[in-house]
Amino acid sequence: MPNPKEHFEHLRHAEAADRTIRLKQHKRLFTLLSIAAGLIFLQGYMIAPLIPRLAEVFNVPVQEIGFIVPAYMLSYALMALFYGVLSDRFGR
Repeated sequence: MPNPKEHFEHLRHAEAADRTIRLKQHKRLFTLLSIAAGLIFLQGYMIAPLIPRLAEVFNVPVQEIGFIVPAYMLSYALMALFYGVLSDRFGR
């Protein structure tokens, strides 16, 4: 039976892992992901100031046009589930 250590011998890292470099990279990644999450959150609410104008343009009550926000957010959330699966299956 082959030795498991010999099997992974060729996978050793070429450089030593420096903790400060890794922490700096993690901080940058966390900052980027935080900004992306914030933008996705704001995306759902950016239409709210336009609701009165949209109601005027389409000649419908403000209460009816207000359903635009939850309809958009619900469809966005449901489609994200399907797009995620397709992205994982067929690559990015």
